[in-house]
Amino acid sequence: MTHYTTPVCEFHSGRVSCPACRIGRLSTLAMMDALACTLCSHIYTADPLRGTLTLSGSAVPVHWQWDGRTWHAPGGQGLGWADKLAAGALIVCPPALIALCSWAFPLQPDSSYAWFPSFWSMLTFLCHAGCVLAILVSYYQFSLSACLRAIGRYALRRLPQ
Repeated sequence: MTHYTTPVCEFHSGRVSCPACRIGRLSTLAMMDALACTLCSHIYTADPLRGTLTLSGSAVPVHWQWDGRTWHAPGGQGLGWADKLAAGALIVCPPALIALCSWAFPLQPDSSYAWFPSFWSMLTFLCHAGCVLAILVSYYQFSLSACLRAIGRYALRRLPQ
């Protein structure tokens, strides 16, 4: 992989996008050797000579490499195909098993609980999808409240005065 050096002034100019949210811009923190995103508030340590950023304070070290235009995660980092397959199986298999059992062993149509298997399948799907989403949010340290506040500030600035 070709390594592009990023001039120090480019990191400090506010023109470099945030590698985590891809919307905000990186800006320097006063009296610190770190950068922060203007939108998602992630804090990064930079190595301008190698053109890399490291997410500070994360449980797993997350790095990005600058290629001259955008950020790319080096190989072996992030979610692989096995992780995506496991997440998909966790979301799809339990509700499918419940639906299959309710189809194979149906309740009487005039029963007062005929709605329950469909409800239980949907509830299982939503709970498992919520668990996978919570794991993703924790892994990438995505703060929904900070993102919504920043989008609200951006929308207020765009309103005509």
